[in-house]
Amino acid sequence: MGKKSDMAISSKKELNGIQVDELFISAEKIAKDFTLFSGDEEFVISRHVEGLLNEDEVDASLSSISDMSVDEYIATTVQPAEDPARPAAREVLKSFNARIIRDQSQGAFYSAEMEVDFGDCFRRIGVIAQDRTSNNGSWMPEHH
Repeated sequence: MGKKSDMAISSKKELNGIQVDELFISAEKIAKDFTLFSGDEEFVISRHVEGLLNEDEVDASLSSISDMSVDEYIATTVQPAEDPARPAAREVLKSFNARIIRDQSQGAFYSAEMEVDFGDCFRRIGVIAQDRTSNNGSWMPEHH
């Protein structure tokens, strides 16, 4: 009879020389196979997800940004992100019509698992965000 370790069934596979848990491989396959959108029409995600900019709006923003001076660029993009009055991720998530199943906070790291009402069904989503109430949201090495 073999040792205990010989008798254990491994759930790991080797992929490109790296040991990978089969659960992750299965989850990746399921995610690739899953789609919220169906049909034969040309797929344009902004038609399906409320709040996303369409391609023309993105192109207009890029054109506007490329014409800015360095000072205008910083005032438009960097300063708003560093504004201490900007709402924290936790506050933004509380404004959703969603039930927070669990959340975790570690300094500037914040994560939440939520059940969101999409109208015709409820979906569980995960959010990983910077908690601006701690160190203005700056992550340290342990948060990556």
